[in-house]
Amino acid sequence: MKPSVTILGQGFITSGGAHRLIISHEHRFIFFKTRKTAGTSIERALVPLCGPDDVVAATSDGISGRNNRLPVPLGAFAWCWRYRRIRRSPFITYYPHERAELIKTLVGRRIFNSYFKFTIERNPWDREVSLYFWRTRKRPDTSFGDFVRTNQRKYWVDNFDIYTIKGDLAADHVMRYENLGDELVSLARIIGCAPSAITLPHAKPRRVDKLDYRSYYDDDLRDIIARRHHREIGLFEYSFD
Repeated sequence: MKPSVTILGQGFITSGGAHRLIISHEHRFIFFKTRKTAGTSIERALVPLCGPDDVVAATSDGISGRNNRLPVPLGAFAWCWRYRRIRRSPFITYYPHERAELIKTLVGRRIFNSYFKFTIERNPWDREVSLYFWRTRKRPDTSFGDFVRTNQRKYWVDNFDIYTIKGDLAADHVMRYENLGDELVSLARIIGCAPSAITLPHAKPRRVDKLDYRSYYDDDLRDIIARRHHREIGLFEYSFD
């Protein structure tokens, strides 16, 4: 079944169930940034709404961090996770695409449970085509079939673990990429601003072709994606058609 819609305090609409992380204490929300879902564009639209005490994780594409360094020492869980993921900085810092489980540890249970948490997801078959064009932009001779069949597990775009904790949905609302315009209008209303305050820029180059994603697949490729991303397909009832 699809996540149900409920009402939280602060007037937030939620439904059970991004590329920078944003934690807004001013508007009491946490944005889980997923991959290949217009996450960078969404965060660019949200940053102007953030107050001086809000947390914005820096990105490599020109978005400056804000309040994104954390006090130390932290628990062993957070240190171990951080070291395993980046293996570079001795400082604890919020990074893009943080998993909900780590965010909960870093901000604390009270803030995590009381803030409106949202993210965005995309049909995995469509998302894979977008990923293909992004990853092969410097080697355009690679066919879509070869890309899908040879893509190693560590390079998959698997957003499921970003917005879930132990398999359970941690986000209060999951926006659908396919209905992004309407979703942003609703989001503006939820966080108490005019729809015109959230304008969506195109943060990354868009691919030239306008072909339907289904035209890239044969039965074998379709089944590979179905097996690879069965968790989000099952949770949100995505279908190839």
